[in-house]
Amino acid sequence: GKAKKAARDILIDENPQTPIIYHSSYNIPLPERHRFSGTKYSLLLQYLEDIGLTQNFLKYTPKPCTAENLSIAHKASYIEELQ
Repeated sequence: GKAKKAARDILIDENPQTPIIYHSSYNIPLPERHRFSGTKYSLLLQYLEDIGLTQNFLKYTPKPCTAENLSIAHKASYIEELQ
């Protein structure tokens, strides 16, 4: 309906190289009455798939970050705390 058309109008310049980045670990367990939905990202992705907006985008599932990647922005002591 109207929402589907409005969503398509927003993304007129769909670029097949534009990624949609999603991983199932983005779903987080939150209490039922929590003010945020712990599944909002999977629900959004499902909605975009249902209305056909993901077909022209690159879908990417990220891999875990390595210590080397983290070292670009964080001190070694902080990385050691995470491991």
